Amino acid sequence: MGRTIPPATQLIFDMDDDMEPFYYAVKEADQDELDKMFETIVEYRDAISNTGTMYPLEIILISVALAEHKRSSLLIQGLSERLDNLTLAVSMLSRGRLKIGEG
Repeated sequence: MGRTIPPATQLIFDMDDDMEPFYYAVKEADQDELDKMFETIVEYRDAISNTGTMYPLEIILISVALAEHKRSSLLIQGLSERLDNLTLAVSMLSRGRLKIGEG
């Protein structure tokens, strides 16, 4: 007989309970980050429950890594757009096409 895997939501709550001593031992700022991480895990619970061949902890960690990658990509994209705008503004200033305080 195969092993029985509890539902993803139960696994997440069990992990949350198991992490409690660690949670209260870290700084408050880190607790806030752990809260965000667990929110991310809950967002992926449907995907977690659909992965029958992986261990639950593996897919939970992959879910967190995916969310962080998406967040980093958005930040990099936003910074890149700002850099492009600043580069254009500096170019226009150096050519006298833009005065300080405009646009």
